[in-house]
Amino acid sequence: MKTTKVILVAILMAFATIGFSQTETNAPSAELPPPHLVIKVSFANAMHNPALVRAMREQLNPIFLQNYLRVYVPRIRFLNHIYYISGTRNQWVYFFSIKEMAPKER
Repeated sequence: MKTTKVILVAILMAFATIGFSQTETNAPSAELPPPHLVIKVSFANAMHNPALVRAMREQLNPIFLQNYLRVYVPRIRFLNHIYYISGTRNQWVYFFSIKEMAPKER
């Protein structure tokens, strides 16, 4: 009877160890927390926020303009939020053709 109890305790410990190891690998990474909010913004309003424009430049690639659509809505992750920025093809071509503006010196 003692042998059976020892074997059952060992099996219980093995399953507990397996369970703890699985939850550690499925935990979200500390680098990118899940987004809190989804925001839909027009292209013109997005261009008024310089930090958002910088994030757009870092995350977007002009290859998505190869699909001939009337309106493009790329997804941008900025300040722990998801932004969907809607703009026409001409607006996005203009965005990728202009150079990044340097901050004004005082």
